[in-house]
Amino acid sequence: MLETTCPHCGRRNRHHMAVRAGAGPPTPGNVSLCIGCFRPAVYENGPAGLRLRLPSADELSTIEANPQYQRAVRKLRDRQPDRRPDSSPDGRGAAGRREVNC
Repeated sequence: MLETTCPHCGRRNRHHMAVRAGAGPPTPGNVSLCIGCFRPAVYENGPAGLRLRLPSADELSTIEANPQYQRAVRKLRDRQPDRRPDSSPDGRGAAGRREVNC
């Protein structure tokens, strides 16, 4: 099981789901959308395997302009209309523990 920590809010995410069917597990350069804070991060290789990092300003512009990313954000928000993005490091109080990979 791949466990990652959101570099924005510190939420630990244990489950991952690809936006595209058949995309397989995340790889370096893939974008992740935290279910806790709804913000994007980028997978990179770290000393202990894959980890998430903040996107650069250029990457963030590209990510936010991507229709697939925009749809993923809308889907997350539509599934959880009664709560605001969670900013607690452990993700407690947020519904679900999933991270969506774009």
